[in-house]
Amino acid sequence: MHRYSLLLLAGGLWTSFLGGVLAPRLQAGEAEQRAFFEARIRPVLIQHCNECHAADSKEIKGGLRVDSAAGLLTGGDSGPAVIAGKPDESPLMEALRYEGVEMPPAGRLSDKVIADFETWITQGAFDPRTDAPELAASSTGRTIDMEVERQFWSFQPPQAVPPPVLKDNWSETEVDRYVFARLQAAGLSPAPDADRRTLVRRLYFDLIGLPPTPEEVEAFVQDDSPEAWPKLVDRLLQSDQFGVHWGRHWLDVARYADSNGGDFNATFHNAWKYRDYVIASMNQDKPYDQFVREQLAGDLLPAESDAQRSEQIVATGFLMLGAKMLSERDKLKLTMDVVDEQLNTVGQTFMALTLGCARCHDHKFDPIPTKDYYAMAGIFRSTRTLQGESQQYVSTWPRRVLPTDAARVAAVEAFEAEQKSLQARIKATQLTVKQEEARLAKLKAGEQTLVFDDADARKIGDWKASTYSPTFVGKGYLHDDQSGKGEKSVEFTLNVPRTALYDVQCSYTPAGTRASNVPVSIVHADGQIEVVLDQTRKPTADELFASVGQFSFTKGTPGLLTISNAGTRGHVIVDAVRLVELDQDGKPVQAELDAQDPALVQAIAAVDLATSQLEEQEQALKDLLASAPAPLPQAIAVDEAKAIADCEICIRGEHLNQGPVAPRGVLQAATYGEPPTFNDQQSGRLELAQWLASPTHPLTARVYVNRLWHHLFGQGLVATVDNFGQLGDRPSHPLLLDRLALDFIDSGWSTKAALRQMALSRTYRMSNQYDDTAWNLDPENHLLWRAHSRRLPAEAIRDSMLAVSGQLDLSPGGSPVEGLGVLVTQNVADEKAFVGKPSQHRSTYMPIIRSQIPAILAVFDFADPDLVTGRRAVTNVPAQALLLLNSPFVMEQAAAVEARLTAEESFRTADRRTQIEGIYQAVLSRPPTAAEIDRAEEYLTAAAEFIADDKANGEKTKAEPPSPLAQLIHTLFASTEFRLLN
Repeated sequence: MHRYSLLLLAGGLWTSFLGGVLAPRLQAGEAEQRAFFEARIRPVLIQHCNECHAADSKEIKGGLRVDSAAGLLTGGDSGPAVIAGKPDESPLMEALRYEGVEMPPAGRLSDKVIADFETWITQGAFDPRTDAPELAASSTGRTIDMEVERQFWSFQPPQAVPPPVLKDNWSETEVDRYVFARLQAAGLSPAPDADRRTLVRRLYFDLIGLPPTPEEVEAFVQDDSPEAWPKLVDRLLQSDQFGVHWGRHWLDVARYADSNGGDFNATFHNAWKYRDYVIASMNQDKPYDQFVREQLAGDLLPAESDAQRSEQIVATGFLMLGAKMLSERDKLKLTMDVVDEQLNTVGQTFMALTLGCARCHDHKFDPIPTKDYYAMAGIFRSTRTLQGESQQYVSTWPRRVLPTDAARVAAVEAFEAEQKSLQARIKATQLTVKQEEARLAKLKAGEQTLVFDDADARKIGDWKASTYSPTFVGKGYLHDDQSGKGEKSVEFTLNVPRTALYDVQCSYTPAGTRASNVPVSIVHADGQIEVVLDQTRKPTADELFASVGQFSFTKGTPGLLTISNAGTRGHVIVDAVRLVELDQDGKPVQAELDAQDPALVQAIAAVDLATSQLEEQEQALKDLLASAPAPLPQAIAVDEAKAIADCEICIRGEHLNQGPVAPRGVLQAATYGEPPTFNDQQSGRLELAQWLASPTHPLTARVYVNRLWHHLFGQGLVATVDNFGQLGDRPSHPLLLDRLALDFIDSGWSTKAALRQMALSRTYRMSNQYDDTAWNLDPENHLLWRAHSRRLPAEAIRDSMLAVSGQLDLSPGGSPVEGLGVLVTQNVADEKAFVGKPSQHRSTYMPIIRSQIPAILAVFDFADPDLVTGRRAVTNVPAQALLLLNSPFVMEQAAAVEARLTAEESFRTADRRTQIEGIYQAVLSRPPTAAEIDRAEEYLTAAAEFIADDKANGEKTKAEPPSPLAQLIHTLFASTEFRLLN
């Protein structure tokens, strides 16, 4: 920061900025912590720890119980296993990291799982398991009485109860009458209306996520007609930017990301099509019931055109977007984990219920028996979400081709057939070249070089043959599959044609996942030695072989070279062994061969011919690729599985411990009338979608309108927007919530109609004026006695800077991962350039790479794409202040605002006070106060003097310092007011 910026410390703007920095951090709510525990912690404890550390273990090892909160905190023979807030001091973390005691003993858990435990402990080790220890491991200790428990408010159908008739001069709409009745019953009064500048800024950010221009603010302020507000609401609802902003709200819930995350952070190259589907659906005001059906079963719905079918297929990407442990070797477990993730997502998204809590036992709080969980699990197990393997053990996912015209399909098919044929011929010719070159090399070397291939070696243990890595000797190589350590070895018998000193070399394909301490034992003429081979390093001899030493061998007495996987960590590779004869000086012995020898001439000609053929074929492939037709459009989307079947109940959630079959079905507690009948030939997704989108469903409409209210008002009528169960909050205005839900259904499930109904209320137009009496009675403002002050979402903070600078690109962003490789973590160079790639599109179009969220979004509490996030955390931490102070992006936008303003002659020729007013109106949508103008003038004068002094003294800087005006704009960007919505 330039030294003259320190002048701002004395100003009120800087004080307001620091107020945001020093405010205490707001911890994630209990609902979010519970969701994290149930999704990331409890399943791991059950699967990997309960066998030895639970109430029903044959022997509780170390005296440690992990099946209850008390068990972890009390610990076993060595003391507490978890110290809340201190992962580095928690013995559990030491064991998981394999830094002392190694747990679980069967194998180290993935880095992702270990990181989850570290996060959990850092955040306080929230653990809801308060059951008696005897019940914690296997059952909830309660019986679900379905008829009694469905009397809970959220399982009852919405009721149309009119608001009380009161003497009321304040209310303008039915929404207001419900709110006013609750306030009056509590002895409170609503706050006055907000001023028109505050209102127009609030509405712009709430409906399109962007600030109004100064001209738009003034137009609304000057229009005092009764139609001004409804007209503004309607205009913003029709803006294309409405879908971008409200689509992002839905993407939070849909856990949208452009990569898989987890253990194998593969790129979702087509996820952006689902993103655009959501944005288009919002702009079209697609009926919500249709929106639900398409995302769960779009491919099973009737379609009137190819375009509609494409849209429906893309919509099912909703079910594909969750993070998956793709390299999980137990594929049945992987399948059931994916099913669980889909079930929990569907439950929270559409019903605000935590279905995943019923995987191992009946839900402890809500009427969701395990039988209902597995009845719905059968639907998703009959759905194809995974498909084959991209490499050994690493699963991949379906990429469905979207409908397109026949001519294009034929052109692509012809191209692919020719490409496949050429690639096959190239592969065959490459093998021929390799063989001919080997024959030539053997002729040139005579008997001085000996190669022993793994195909001729003695294998002990279960070695896997592979050709995955492209460089190897012979027809392939072996690897130990990173298993059976100490149980596998390969023995090469070394017969030499004459007694001599030889350089012994081993061939392998290097990689970061290889073992770095491979034991190699050599029995030679002078005895036996064991050396260590680092297979992470690239071989130096022909890029194929690495020397392990020079040893003497005797003709007639075979030597022995043994490669073992004992004590190794990582994959052990065995390919070929080569012996190069050395002379007395330790140099390779050269063969003597006549250049006119017919065999040599023939071998050289064969190499030349094969090489020429290979060059021709490679050029043909290059030419073919240059004229390739555009690939057929694809989507990341689900499909029906080949096997349609009901799912067995997995006892305690263990996929190998299967109990009785649960016929496919839906939640009993949320079903009124006859339950759906399932088609034996389909997965059941269609029936599930129709059940959820039914007007008689007690939760679907309620949950959605509550999400709308949350984003428009800052807090839902049910504050726990993702949990309408027993552990969630009760509605602050239950009659209003039901009225909104019923009106929503009656409107044809129109999102825009519901938002219009809310935005036209006087409740929405209240100011956030403080009232002592109201604060003491209702400090959290549940009764809506004033407007909630809210921080802008991360996207709006970034987009506002671009909008004010005039650099915001409002066009659709297209693919955010174009050019990024298949695997994010194996494309480091591409990834770094890619992540740093500047973009002026709206933040909704930025790449959302799991574990690498753009900093300007992450620091302002962007939604965790691994979880359903209906309500983002809101924190005030120093990192936010530091980013706003030091980010080159923020500085660039401040300079761009100055450039845009000074490009206008009226601004350029205006006096300082007028310029300051223009800056405030552009950045904060309001004119400055007299005191603010005075402080800004003082700063601008002093800053100009500092710059002049520096130049006069010959002081040099790496870059030209920002102008005083740009620094003033930067300060406004960093102020609390800029990122706060009143």
